Amino acid sequence: MAKVRNIEGIAPTIKLIENSPSAAFKMIKKSFREAGKVGKKAIISKTPKILRRLVKFAIYENTKENMVLRVGYFPDNKLTVGDSNISLWKVAYWQNYGTLKRRDPSHKFNRPITNKKKRNNIGQHHQNFFENAIIGVDNLVLTSFQNSMKKYEDELIKK
Repeated sequence: MAKVRNIEGIAPTIKLIENSPSAAFKMIKKSFREAGKVGKKAIISKTPKILRRLVKFAIYENTKENMVLRVGYFPDNKLTVGDSNISLWKVAYWQNYGTLKRRDPSHKFNRPITNKKKRNNIGQHHQNFFENAIIGVDNLVLTSFQNSMKKYEDELIKK
């Protein structure tokens, strides 16, 4: 019969190895959630007030079983402006790229304005806040993720 020996100090290491997959998964998900909140806050600060409800973050597993964090503008056709049936996403698109003759010249539209009526000379100016809001957010999210991973890693080792 084999003898069983207990080695002092190895029990925490064995516990860490046994709990590692589930604890590591939770640690990554918590870190993504914290990084997503930081990115969402940064984008919201550069977004017009009425459109801030479109800024969200999502954590999911892609087909290669990797965790993915997406932060930015998510279209939601259920959100409407006031009592009207106009989607908030359409309003965001119009504010970002402009309407009629005041459209953004650098953006390629599927349907250019064809008729040259007087009413087409008016419209909403483009603001380009989609592109301006995400500048530098990726680095901010990455550093936030790395810092929270280090914090949770230390907590995991201490257990």
